[in-house]
Amino acid sequence: MNKSRSGQPARRQRPTITLCVIARNEEAFIGDCLVSARPYVDEMVVLDTGSTDGTADIARSLGARVETFTWVEDFAAARNAAAELATGAWILMLDADERLQPAGGEALRVFLESRTRDGKYYSVRIENQIADDDPTQLRLTYPNRLFQRDSGVRYVGAIHEDLVYLPAPSQSFGVRVDDIRVSHLGYRPSLVEARDKFERNRNLLLRETRDRPNDPLPWFYLGMDRLSTNQTAEAAEFFRQSVARKENRVGWSPVETYTQLINAYIQLQDTRLEAVVAEAERLGMLAPAGRGALAAEAVRRGLLDEAERHLLAAVGPDQPIVQVQMPGIGSWLTRLDLVNLYTATGNLAAALQQVDLVLADPHVPNPSAVATTAARLALQANDPHRLGRYLQSLPMPADSDLDGHLRLLEMRVAATPNQAALRTLPPTDRAIALDDWQAAYEAALALTGATMAEAARMIFVAARLHEKGAPDAALDILERLLDAQPFLPQLQFLLSRVLTDLGRFDDALAAHEILQQLAA
Repeated sequence: MNKSRSGQPARRQRPTITLCVIARNEEAFIGDCLVSARPYVDEMVVLDTGSTDGTADIARSLGARVETFTWVEDFAAARNAAAELATGAWILMLDADERLQPAGGEALRVFLESRTRDGKYYSVRIENQIADDDPTQLRLTYPNRLFQRDSGVRYVGAIHEDLVYLPAPSQSFGVRVDDIRVSHLGYRPSLVEARDKFERNRNLLLRETRDRPNDPLPWFYLGMDRLSTNQTAEAAEFFRQSVARKENRVGWSPVETYTQLINAYIQLQDTRLEAVVAEAERLGMLAPAGRGALAAEAVRRGLLDEAERHLLAAVGPDQPIVQVQMPGIGSWLTRLDLVNLYTATGNLAAALQQVDLVLADPHVPNPSAVATTAARLALQANDPHRLGRYLQSLPMPADSDLDGHLRLLEMRVAATPNQAALRTLPPTDRAIALDDWQAAYEAALALTGATMAEAARMIFVAARLHEKGAPDAALDILERLLDAQPFLPQLQFLLSRVLTDLGRFDDALAAHEILQQLAA
């Protein structure tokens, strides 16, 4: 341990960080990129590769040092030139259409100041937005973007370039730092179409296959290029060529290539699928995404045991490390597939076990929606204890959703009362949960019925009282609701039944006629 002259442990020097960006004609993006990273870095360098717009001026106005570079059809050359301009101990490499998330920026500083491993470079989490109107639709990638400036690390590859430790290429692998998160906008469909970079990338990749014919990476990216234009058969052939060369690139994993090849063969109904799956399994390269695709195909073919095998393996231990994935694959999203499979086969106990695991996952983006599914399953399985637990996280229906409020009250009756949750419920709901219908009657009479939530409570309690042989009490509640909400079909239907049981046939007929008018 390093110590100061006083004998105390020496305080680690604050690491300096340079943001490096290569850009050309990125005036629509460069400003937000630099602003997102500026609070967390010590220096910003923009290497302009031939802009004819305001990219350079915007970058300078935000405090970046702007230098120029003659484009030579080689992204690695440009990135290495940008890195040479940096003065910080560490370099964070971003693209102009990327933004360092605020939490990711904080994590960047914390990580570099407290890291225990002296790695040369690290992988960060890129959240690629793949929909124009929904920023939550993501495809995750983990490229190596954070590296020590004087470490022998350089970019290699004219396109889809990656970092390589030149003194010992076999040691070229980056440790993933999931908390350093970056948003990438460039895969939004509207931007892909507007920027039209496919032709440039395609030409560079074809050149790479000529210059480095035994490297699996250019073949893989050509396959991805063909997938983007729905040329699945050509894509499959490129993926096959990439897998055949997998031993030729040290430190590279073909996991994603196997996943894409399996997907392509499934779509093409190619007879080579079984052999590729067997090979990927034997090598430990069958990732959760590939297993998920195989499970979906097995369900389509009615092979439910095979689907279950793949899904259980996909959430099991010892998964291969992947560099590309969708959020939830191999965890909560795959478990929801298991929930659907078990529900379809009538194995509700197994479905509920998977639901519990999903709800325990802190990364589930919408736990209230899962709780709704869970509550319905628990009700179907006649499991009052689980139902009572799920009700605590169940979302409240919208005020206009009368049927939703009625379903929620039905679940309260079926659930085992949770004493802690009972204290938070409105009086009517609490009485319903405790099966105390005298208290429920009194609480319902205290309501005005002005909202759909109150109307649902009044209709629900009246219906239960009617079922229990107390039509007079039911009528008391319905007449009160009639003043506030006379045109609710559920009210008029129940009212006609209650009045009939009380022998008030003319009034019951009048309620029935109103119901028919509402239905029309």
